[in-house]
Amino acid sequence: MNKRIQYRQMENLLKKMNEKIDSQNRKIESQSEILQEFIGLLNAKQREGEDFEKFLRELALWREDVASYLTANEQEEQSHLIFKRLDSIFEEMGVKIHTTKENSAFDSKIHEVIAIVETEEEEKHARIAKSIRNGYEYHGKILLKEMVAGYKYRRRLTMFEEYAAKTIGIDFGTNNSVVGVYNTKIEKPLVIENEEGVNSTPSAVLLREPLEFSDVGRSAKERAMLEPVVLSMKSLIGTENNGFAISREGVRFPILDAHKVLFQYLKRNTKTRMDPDGKLNYRTDKCVVSYPASFNLKQKEFVRRAAQSAGMKVAGMITEPEACALAYLYPDKLSEKPLNLRIIDLGAGTFDVALLSASKRQIKVLAVDGVKAGGDDIDYLMMAYFTAQLKANGIDLSGDKEAFQVLRNRCEECKIRMSAPGKEYDSIILYTPKYNKQVEIGISKADYHKLCEKLMQVKLMPVLERLAKVEKEKGVSADLTLLVGGSNVNPYFVNEFKKMYGNNCISYKSKEAVALGDAVYAYMLEKGIMKGLIYSENQSGSHSKIPKMKQVSNETLGLRILDGSGAGAKSYHVENLIFKNMELPVHIKTNVKTAYEKQTKVALHLYSSGSISTKMKLEGAQEVGTCLLRSKKPLAKYTTIEVELIMETADKIQVKALEKGMNQKVDVMLDLS
Repeated sequence: MNKRIQYRQMENLLKKMNEKIDSQNRKIESQSEILQEFIGLLNAKQREGEDFEKFLRELALWREDVASYLTANEQEEQSHLIFKRLDSIFEEMGVKIHTTKENSAFDSKIHEVIAIVETEEEEKHARIAKSIRNGYEYHGKILLKEMVAGYKYRRRLTMFEEYAAKTIGIDFGTNNSVVGVYNTKIEKPLVIENEEGVNSTPSAVLLREPLEFSDVGRSAKERAMLEPVVLSMKSLIGTENNGFAISREGVRFPILDAHKVLFQYLKRNTKTRMDPDGKLNYRTDKCVVSYPASFNLKQKEFVRRAAQSAGMKVAGMITEPEACALAYLYPDKLSEKPLNLRIIDLGAGTFDVALLSASKRQIKVLAVDGVKAGGDDIDYLMMAYFTAQLKANGIDLSGDKEAFQVLRNRCEECKIRMSAPGKEYDSIILYTPKYNKQVEIGISKADYHKLCEKLMQVKLMPVLERLAKVEKEKGVSADLTLLVGGSNVNPYFVNEFKKMYGNNCISYKSKEAVALGDAVYAYMLEKGIMKGLIYSENQSGSHSKIPKMKQVSNETLGLRILDGSGAGAKSYHVENLIFKNMELPVHIKTNVKTAYEKQTKVALHLYSSGSISTKMKLEGAQEVGTCLLRSKKPLAKYTTIEVELIMETADKIQVKALEKGMNQKVDVMLDLS
């Protein structure tokens, strides 16, 4: 090789070396600038005396932003060098960085799942698939949870899809809604996951115009402090608010619209999950919806209309504790010998109980009862507790809706933590923009239990006492007590119920039981349960696996009656005809009379209550519906009209009338809107 060529090669190599050095210098300069910004920010904040934890959280977010930028610009080598220095600074401050390895165990204290990775390996279920964003911890306190993708075990859906019942079950919950369907192949009900791969969807709706652009579920709930979001929608049904939900900043939305959006989402999601490829032509236009035992006819009808407004046909409705019983019993727990079952369902917004006697031949509901009370009440009691602490420290949250919403969220989180074994004390950190300060307030296990006890004594015990009275009257002793509902994971209530009902008291699928039972009831309806086609013997002498089901009325129903002759000031009372826990179906007749000469219209006002009296004051009942009888000719005063109330199932009532003078029968449409 001649020297000229050698020199050229050396020149080229030197040129490349110089370019690389220049590149490294630029990298070093960039690193220095970033580090200088970081250290400068730190020193400035320390001099200003700002809250250190808050500042560390900001720095942690800033570090993640820098990491995202460097990675996006393919500067992995540079990012390695710079973060080695950055992490040493965090270490000096006492900050611990969490970066979890794949297949590690999930810990809700330090991890937040923001993505789902489906796997057919069951052992990977609920474990970490990937770390998406680092977590940060400062002296035992979590500054930022580590964002991770979690593994979700998914069985092959082919069989699930192919053998799914045509009617789905919907547990429309105060905080979360769950959908179930019966699989005829394996003869079990299953929960249908939502689009995020989880079994429940928060009952939260961010309403926009038009409705098609509304947001539902977790994403809506997370925006509750920023945009108008309707939360705990079920608790609004039957309230005196003229049909409107009041959301953030006084924005008014029709309650029915909010429910329509939620049911539309549940319908669409079910269709997508059950038939992702559109090959099965799976339809979700039929459903069973459950309701709290405390709901009256008007509230039940509202739930029905909400589902119907979403394009669904409501095949039937059932109380939530009845649904829980079906989930537990069907199909493996039924035998020839009747099993007496007590259901205790403590949810977020409602407390329901039921007593049933179940065998292979018949599931007979003996009693249902309930009240508007639940886990949300604990949140409100904790809010009052912490608000008192804040006032003692000179902080008044009156009129600060945003701060109250944050406090509500913190109380819910604190409630969950206080349910952990061995947890004797917990605190929350609350930033108050009004006072520009961050405060820490806490609660002991003893004080927390006092709040739970208050709810137990004031709202829950009266329901349990009424149930005990029914059990005594019917001479029924429960063989087993089932504890269901999200709030029944609270050790205080579990212990109290076990004290009352002994060792035969077990917790059962707290968050899924209602939806699974709804799915069972939907399947029973498909097979003709309400037509008396259920329990029949075949030629081999074996029996169908589907028992007949007998329900009871969960409310007392009566008609408003005018006192006296109608002269002067009008006064009324309620004459009760169908009583709470009366076995269905019932056909009850009564007579009403016209109050005036030449009367052509008779208004029938239906009232609901929990009364056991035949006659009661109007103030003790709630009007749930009206219907109007029209006569073809004017009627004389005191003309007798025979009215018949027909109740086949607890969610519907039919009214018939017979004008005795003309012998004219009338089917009357009851207006429950």
